Amino acid sequence: MPASLRARAANQDLGNIKIVEVLSRECSAFLLSLKNEWFACKVRYSPFGDGTLMISDATKGIVGGMSGSPILSEHGDAIGVVCLGTVGPVHLLTGAGPNPRLMGDLPGWFLQALQSPQ
Repeated sequence: MPASLRARAANQDLGNIKIVEVLSRECSAFLLSLKNEWFACKVRYSPFGDGTLMISDATKGIVGGMSGSPILSEHGDAIGVVCLGTVGPVHLLTGAGPNPRLMGDLPGWFLQALQSPQ
């Protein structure tokens, strides 16, 4: 399994009960700076809890005003939205979260509209 994909599934049968353990997945991604420049980061997704995205290793930092900016996968697909609130003095953050995941947080009617032929 590639190092950029940190996922593992282990299945164990206990009679009629099947236990599935899934760990988080991490991949390279891109954020849009306030200067309208893309820069690298890592994004971690865990299916447990609310399934949001956690940003880490943001090379140019995450600053106030970036909320609403897209999070792109390493392939250029929009996968989430930066959602960061700061209190007090602005500090250069290299990680933040939780951030909404498009496939998990968009309303169902919108996803259906995207799939409908125009």
